[in-house]
Amino acid sequence: MQSCVDVDFRYRYERVDQENFTKNANASTLRSRVTWHTASLNNWVGLIEPDNVSSIGSERYNSTVNGKTQYPVVADPTDTDLNRIQVQYKTKPFTGTVGRQRINQDNQRFVGGVAWRQNEQTFDGGRAEFSMGYYAKGWRGDVAWIGNVNRVFGPDGPNSDLRGTVIPVRLPYSPVENHELVPYLYWFDFDSGVNNSNGENLSTGTLGLHYHGSCPPGKKPFAWDWWLSAAIQKGIENNPIDYTERYFLAESNVKFERFSFGGGYEYLGGTGKAAFITPLATLHKFQGWADQFLNTPVDGVGDAYVKAGFKWCNFNFGLIYHDFRSTKGSLDYGHETDAVVEFKVNRWLKLQAKYADYRADEFSQDTEKFWFSILINPSAPK
Repeated sequence: MQSCVDVDFRYRYERVDQENFTKNANASTLRSRVTWHTASLNNWVGLIEPDNVSSIGSERYNSTVNGKTQYPVVADPTDTDLNRIQVQYKTKPFTGTVGRQRINQDNQRFVGGVAWRQNEQTFDGGRAEFSMGYYAKGWRGDVAWIGNVNRVFGPDGPNSDLRGTVIPVRLPYSPVENHELVPYLYWFDFDSGVNNSNGENLSTGTLGLHYHGSCPPGKKPFAWDWWLSAAIQKGIENNPIDYTERYFLAESNVKFERFSFGGGYEYLGGTGKAAFITPLATLHKFQGWADQFLNTPVDGVGDAYVKAGFKWCNFNFGLIYHDFRSTKGSLDYGHETDAVVEFKVNRWLKLQAKYADYRADEFSQDTEKFWFSILINPSAPK
């Protein structure tokens, strides 16, 4: 591997119309990123990746650090940050990474980089990924120790860091091609005592099992994949609430030529005092793009959803409908409709428009969000 420098830019306009605010948020931001990979030396490679988020025009939104609380939140504070700095040793059976790094595991429900936001979530620590070898054929290991989580709220904000001991352990097993079974343990012991909006501490222990399978299209214009996951979670260490709650996910997707269809159900249990939480997830991927359930309600949340997609020339269209209800009691939280259109102009330029419309019933408030993004990556491979 030779030394190389990659650059990419993402401009985004985000508008938020939220019922409990008299003013709408209008955020116009540009993220600029430079990534430098060193040449490989005896399987060692270094990486440095600074990035900058700048506001284009006035900041008519609450970035969580600019003090403009008269507007709804758009969590894209402006600043310059060292997004990643790492050293990696890589061979065929083993990859070890030390430093500030990106970690995306499985479908990112428990640990992810939150790449949707202009400031990415990265992790300070070490990670080892390895094959179990001949005597455990098909098994792999993925173990990390993380001392600090650099959150999406910028390098200097009051919510910018989560310090403590974070230990994600995964043991992926592939019995046959296109099928993967992943037992996992997530130990989140945070020193900072940072709480979510419901007042529960974020220190949790989660034990679960994840399964992803697919039928590859081959020569036929048909593909089918599915996700199944189940977990149990307890409050640990300095968590003031002693609780045990469950998590379930079942999802299936079918693609046929230009069309795709899918749906599923996700369950995060709640006791009325505490709920199953995933504070290090890429939360924007789950339970609607309006982000009304970033913090799980104490009565839990069940999300039943259906989705459809269509591809035509360089356009991709998507539509998702969510119905949200509590898992404790019988609260009807509301429903949401999401839509997206993407246009790939060429290998290095892509346009995207997204829309989310959350209609509240017994939780939160009516919220509409609209995004328009321009993604420029001159370093994209030909």
